[in-house]
Order: sequence, then structure tokens, then C-alpha cells
Amino acid sequence: MGLASLPVPDPIVRSATAHDHDELVRLFEAAGIELTGRKGAWLQERIDAPWADVAEAVSLVLTDDWVSVVGTIDDVLVGVAVGRVRAMNRDGSVGQVEALYVEPEGRGIGVGDALLLEMMSIFKDRGCIGVDAWALPGERETKNFYEAHGFSARVLTVHHSFIGPMHESRTAGLRSHEA
Repeated sequence: MGLASLPVPDPIVRSATAHDHDELVRLFEAAGIELTGRKGAWLQERIDAPWADVAEAVSLVLTDDWVSVVGTIDDVLVGVAVGRVRAMNRDGSVGQVEALYVEPEGRGIGVGDALLLEMMSIFKDRGCIGVDAWALPGERETKNFYEAHGFSARVLTVHHSFIGPMHESRTAGLRSHEA
């Protein structure tokens, strides 16, 4: 009987605490490394996520303004989800999952599912009318994960960059002939 045939314990999800700070820094850094070079990540980390300084970001998401939960297997932190309640212009608020990350070794055994379900439950208990989350362009696995939990796209944001990593415009050749 090999290790693969041994049962995997169910993940345990709980609120993140200040005692988790160093492990959360490790998970946030791993998530950042994994996203490096992926389409859209460069701008996402500069606009939509407060992750410029990882230790500072972890301290921020441990405040009462944020919802932060961790997933553990045998008391080892292997995943984290953070978000916040965002007020809408009318009709209440929406829960926003800002980050959900599970270490590669903890994937495929329900940690991500447990984290997302806990976030959804917390947001519902706080009176939110729904939950938003994001996936980078081309991240089919992430999109499929959210869709499996009943999420569907409601907006697609497109961007044209004047700096940083850019994609060649189909009209670039036309503009050079205008001169």
C-alpha cells in the first residue's frame, strides 16, 4: 500500500489570526511568484491588490476591515482567502474575494473549495447580495473553479498599456503610415 492510497484528512478552515502572520507572508509570497509573468498580473498587482509590501499586506488583511480565512491540513497552513465587503451605489453590498491561494501540494483535496465556501458563508451572513472574485486572462483552471461554485462572468475589463508589459496593437502598423 503506497502513500497515495492513504486517506487525506479533511481541510479545516478558520479565521486567520495575528499568530498566522509569518505563514501568511510565506503564502502571499508564493502566490506572487506563481502569478509572475502571467497575462494581466503585472497591472492587477498594481491597481487592484494592496500587495506592494507583503508583510504590510498581511497586517492589513488581518484587520477588522477584511475577511481572512486559512485552510489547514493536519494543522499546517496550506491555503488562504482574503476579501472585504464592498458597498454598492445602491441595494446593499457585495463580498469581494481579493485573493485565494492554495499551495500546489494542497490542491485537489478540497482546501480551495472549503476556503471559498467559508468566504461565501461569511459574506452572506454579513448581508451581501453576492460575491465577486477575479481570474486573470487565460487562467482557465481558476475560472473553472469559480464556475463550479456557481460564479459567472459579469464584466470583462480590458486594458491598453502605455508602459510596462505591452501587447502589440493590431493598428500599430496603420499609425506608422499616417505620419
